[in-house]
Amino acid sequence: MKSRIRRPLLLGFLLLVAAGFGCLLLLPKLNVDQPVRQGKADYAMQAGWVVALSGDWELYYNRLETRIGEDADEQKIDARIPGVWNGLLYQGKPLDGFGFGTYRVRIEGLTPGTQYGLYIPLLSVSYRVLIDGIAVAQNGSVSNSTTGFVPSFLPQTAVFTATGSEAELCVQTSNYIYARNGMWHSIYLGTKDQIVAMNRTVLYKDVFFLGAFLTLAIYYASTYALRREKQSLLFVLLCVGAAMRILVNGDRVIVRLIPSFPFEWIVRFDYWAILLFYPIMLYLMTRRFPEEFSKPFAYAVFGLGFTWSVLVLVLPVSVFTKYVVAAEALLFLNILSTLFMLSRALLRGRKSAAAMLTSVLLLLVLTLHDTLYQMGRIDSTQGEIAAYGFFVFLLLESFAISRDYAESFRSVKELSTQLLESEALKDRIRKTEMAFLQSQIKPHFLYNTLSVIDEYCLVDPPKASRLINTLAQYLRQSFVFDNLEDGIPIEKELSHVRSYVEIEQARFTNLTVEYKLDYGASFLLPPLTIQPLVENAIRHGVRKKAGAGTVLVCIRQAADGIDVTVSDNGAGIPLDKLETLFTEPTASVGLVNIHNRLLHQYGRGLTIASVEGEGTTVEFRIPKQGRG
Repeated sequence: MKSRIRRPLLLGFLLLVAAGFGCLLLLPKLNVDQPVRQGKADYAMQAGWVVALSGDWELYYNRLETRIGEDADEQKIDARIPGVWNGLLYQGKPLDGFGFGTYRVRIEGLTPGTQYGLYIPLLSVSYRVLIDGIAVAQNGSVSNSTTGFVPSFLPQTAVFTATGSEAELCVQTSNYIYARNGMWHSIYLGTKDQIVAMNRTVLYKDVFFLGAFLTLAIYYASTYALRREKQSLLFVLLCVGAAMRILVNGDRVIVRLIPSFPFEWIVRFDYWAILLFYPIMLYLMTRRFPEEFSKPFAYAVFGLGFTWSVLVLVLPVSVFTKYVVAAEALLFLNILSTLFMLSRALLRGRKSAAAMLTSVLLLLVLTLHDTLYQMGRIDSTQGEIAAYGFFVFLLLESFAISRDYAESFRSVKELSTQLLESEALKDRIRKTEMAFLQSQIKPHFLYNTLSVIDEYCLVDPPKASRLINTLAQYLRQSFVFDNLEDGIPIEKELSHVRSYVEIEQARFTNLTVEYKLDYGASFLLPPLTIQPLVENAIRHGVRKKAGAGTVLVCIRQAADGIDVTVSDNGAGIPLDKLETLFTEPTASVGLVNIHNRLLHQYGRGLTIASVEGEGTTVEFRIPKQGRG
């Protein structure tokens, strides 16, 4: 029920936003606070302020005039500034974006001898600014034909000294490459100090944001190089897009760094950066909140943005700049789609949803401001300000990524702690199992041994005495619980083997145990590794075969360690049982334990070869790094 209520509310909210946006676009341009009226501006009425020379200028199409004076004629066109001349009527026909002309306004209320300044943002793709017929600023090369025409995009400041209370300001423009022409933005008039400060503010803003975006891009690029996570890569692309937008927009930092940078590529990168930023932002949010985003819709919007950005790189500037309205519509489609999905994420209580929704709402407002500014609906001493929105969004997304990394690190740390505890528990279990094996003396073995000793007491008392001592030594080694270390000297293990063999040979006189020892210096090995193998060879090998039996214990030095082999000529192991010797539930506890301990300590366990009726060979290796 709640979801049924929430969805209409979300839809209503987005429709309200879209309707407000549409109303702003359709609002007529008002003359309120526009100082230029009928080709004249009174600076004295707004002295002390930086004045945007917006309003009704005179346009003389197909004329490049240095000074018009009182010679204004009926050929002039009333042109609203800021704005383009596309669509204005000249001799009964609407103008397109190509051609040349002169804008003119008379400034009144100046103080003679005072230095004034002009801040000239982007006007046309080439212009020359003249005060009373004297050129004070030029961008590119103005021409009445394509010959000699040089386009350029670079905001400028100009300083002039008023020679009287009035001055004529003429702006010559020409364009043969861009789809729009005219004075897109207002020229700002103020004192010299005011204009210098205004230009410095714009430059400092661009330098700050450029440094911030590049720093974030470099940091997360290095993070991606180490972790290879798509989230970091998308974030890097966003930072690069935002940085590129700063380079080719506003104060045109790229032109100041590289004066010869091609004009066409400035325009392409200007469009490309903004058209790529918003689709990547949408795609990034689909990965952060996958359950809230309709993937087909999000991918379709992303695909449209990506396709448009590719077209910007391949089509002529004069072609793709005709469709700026379509590009802006696609841009807002990305933002509104992101807002809708983030609203769903917020209502469902997703982490970071509130912060990201706030940043995208801010970005929507600032992008709306820039769109109206680009369309000439509003003036702004700051120019385009979407960079503030980029910065806030990237900063909050950076915090979200950092929090994700922190949570991942905590999870890994917790898992590591659990693994360490698990390994410690395994070690305790392994040592407990060792204690069990050491203490596991089968009752029938002890009963049979005592019976043999009893017989020898009558026929060979000295031998009975030796057997009692041997049994005592064997039991002493088997019942040591306070020393469960991972390694014991080979001599100690062999002593345990000999004690066991001597007892068994007293019971079975046809048993032979041979030793071939060539291991050099003493070394450590896990306790109870050789003795259980010898016991297995006797009990399950030679004793199950009629006649005499031999067990061979061979320890020899190899190139990369010590090889230990226990072989017998007993009954052998059937093939089907041999293949499942370590996996069957009925498998020997001693063999399985030795195999697992060797695997754990050296990475390699027992190797068993057997031929039924001929005997069995069990071997393992103590590598050099495992020797004490």
